[in-house]
Amino acid sequence: MVFGLSFFRGSSVAAAKALPGDLALVVEVNLNPAVADQLALKAIVEKFPEGNLDEAGTDYKKALYTLVAQSDPDAPDYDTEIGPWLGDSMASGVHSLAEAESGDRMLLAIETKDEGKAEDFAKKHLSDMNVFFVENVMVVADDDALSADSVKSGSIADNATYQADMAELGGSSLATVWFAPGLLTEAMAEAGATSGVETSQFDGLRDAYGALGLQVADDMLTLRTAIQAPSAPTTTGSVSDLVGGLPGDSVAVAGSVTSDDTFSQLWTMLEGQYGMVDSLTELGINGADDLAALVGTQAAFSFNYPDDQPVIGAVLRSDDPAKQKEIFDGLGDLFSQVPEPTIAFGQEGDTGYIAVGQEIADLKAPATKIGDVDSFKRVVEGEAGSILFVNVNAALALPTVSSMLDGGAPDTRAWLEPVSSIGVVSTIKGDYAHAVVRVTFN
Repeated sequence: MVFGLSFFRGSSVAAAKALPGDLALVVEVNLNPAVADQLALKAIVEKFPEGNLDEAGTDYKKALYTLVAQSDPDAPDYDTEIGPWLGDSMASGVHSLAEAESGDRMLLAIETKDEGKAEDFAKKHLSDMNVFFVENVMVVADDDALSADSVKSGSIADNATYQADMAELGGSSLATVWFAPGLLTEAMAEAGATSGVETSQFDGLRDAYGALGLQVADDMLTLRTAIQAPSAPTTTGSVSDLVGGLPGDSVAVAGSVTSDDTFSQLWTMLEGQYGMVDSLTELGINGADDLAALVGTQAAFSFNYPDDQPVIGAVLRSDDPAKQKEIFDGLGDLFSQVPEPTIAFGQEGDTGYIAVGQEIADLKAPATKIGDVDSFKRVVEGEAGSILFVNVNAALALPTVSSMLDGGAPDTRAWLEPVSSIGVVSTIKGDYAHAVVRVTFN
C-alpha cells in the first residue's frame, strides 16, 4: 500500500512556504513527483535529440540537474556537492517584472534533507548571498533585509489568492507558475513603452492573474491554466459539436464561442490598424454588429494543404442569418473573379459555410469527422468554449511541409517527429477561465 501511494502520488511540494507573501511571480518545481510521472517524463525526453539521460540512471533529481547544467563546465558536481542535501522541491520568485528582467532581489527556496550539508554548500558556492533557513528550506537571496522571521510572518503559501489559484489547477504537477494581479498590467505597459506597439487590443488580459501547472502521463504532457481575467469578454456555451463535425482529414481545426463583447473589443482593435476598417467596409462589414452577424455566436475552422493547394473551411452559426447571407452574397460576387483557389459561400438555416479549395458539401457532410479521429479525441475532451487541434503527424506528411523541413536546419525534423498531436481547450468555470494544453508523443 505504501509503495502504491508513493508510485502514483509522489511527495508534496513545500519550498514555497519559505518565500515572502508579497511576490508577483512564483515558479515552483517538484523534485520528487510520483514514480509513474518520473518514468513517463523520462520516456518523453528521450524521444528528442540530446535527450539521453542514461548517466542519471533512475535519479530524477540528477536527471533534471543534468539537463540544466550540462552546458556549464563549472557547475558543481551533483553526486558529491548537491545530491547529499537536495530535498524534494524548489521555488523562486520576484516582486515585479522589472526584478525578473534585471535579476535584482533574486529569491530561491530549496527544500533540504540535510541542513548541515546544505549550509556547507552555501558557504562554498553562495558566500556573497543572504542565506538562511525556514524550517527545512534553504533560502538564497540578494536582499539583506529578508530574514526567516520576515518570511514566517507571512509567506506566499499563506496568501489567499495564491492558495485559491493553485487549488484550481487540481492534480499533481511537475512544475507550477503563479502570477499576481498587476504583473501582466506591468508587462503590457512596459511593452507599449519600449516597442511603441499599441497594446489596447490586449486589454482583456490587463488585469489577469492565476496559475499554470505542468503535468505528465504516458506519452502526454499537459499544461493546465486557471486564470481570472476581469476585463476579458465573457462567453458561454460550447463549440465542441461544431468543431467535432469538421472534416476528419484536416491537419488543423479551431473553434470558439463568441459574445457581443468579443466583437466590440475586436472592432476597437481593428480601428487601430491602418486601413483595416476601410477594407472591411468594402466587404460590406460596417461595424461590430455586422462582424457579429458574419462570424456568429459559434465559429469553427478547418485547414489542410494537400497537393500544394490550401483547403480551408469555416462553419459559422449566426444569430442574424439574414445579415450573414447579405454579407455572403457580396463576398461571393467579389471572390467569383478570383480563379484560384475556388471560394464558395453557402448557408443552411442559421449556419453559414465558407469553403476554400473544396465544395460546401464537403463541410456540411464530410466523409469523416475530426471528432471521430483518435488523435483528436485524446487531446480534446468534454465541452469547451474554444478549441485548437493540430495533427502534427498529418502535417509533417504534407509534401510542402516535408520539403520545407528537408531544406531547413538538419535537426528540425528530429525535434518535430516525436510529437503526435497538440490540443488546446478552454472553458469558463465560475470566476476562472480554465485552459488545458495537451501534447501527445509517438
